[in-house]
Amino acid sequence: MSVSRVLALSPHSDDLAFSLGGALVEGRLAGCMPLTIFSTSAYTPAEPFGDSRLITPRRKGEDRCFFTACRVETVLWLDLTDAPLRRGIAPEEVFDAPLREEEVAGVQEALRAFLSPGTLIAAPLALGGHLDHRTVCAAACRLLGSGRFLGLFYEDLPYAAFIEGEGIEARVGELEKAFGMRLEPHCWARESVEAGKRLAAACYSSQVEDGTLRALLAHGSRVGGERVWKAGLL
Repeated sequence: MSVSRVLALSPHSDDLAFSLGGALVEGRLAGCMPLTIFSTSAYTPAEPFGDSRLITPRRKGEDRCFFTACRVETVLWLDLTDAPLRRGIAPEEVFDAPLREEEVAGVQEALRAFLSPGTLIAAPLALGGHLDHRTVCAAACRLLGSGRFLGLFYEDLPYAAFIEGEGIEARVGELEKAFGMRLEPHCWARESVEAGKRLAAACYSSQVEDGTLRALLAHGSRVGGERVWKAGLL
């Protein structure tokens, strides 16, 4: 099956840039449509319980800054509310909150409007266990199970930087078993990884803490670039 378009899924406004910034800088996903799923947010590390009327447009502006620099013309937002807002939970509770079938199914159905046969879906592995990442990952896996689309999964940063290699492989194995897929690793953006991470950190200033850029760069050094896992049905 040949690729007809690339739909790159980002749970939040910074996830795709932090995780695949090098690939985007070097044009590896040329013509892709970045789609942020849970783009209505009140969260920044400096102010976890901020005003969504101020934070949401700020984060969208950071998306525009990054993707304009990468020469990506179409940037999309689904405008669903992120986990703390829709569940009424503290930001630290998002890692223990259970998936809800209606949320996964809702994202899955919403994504259909952006898909056609042969679409390559780029989705997060959901490393780190953030509820929104798990929801997007599950919705993507279900769509890939139809056999009508191509898929790859990226390693969620900065979370992946704090997970041992065995933990990442365990998550890959979990997805393979749950959804009947075979995931094969490929390393991208060896030459552009540093430039991509530095651009992402500069553009998404509302989400960067001390050590964020260091973690992004360290993971790139550890795996030799930006590692993605290409999906094939078993």
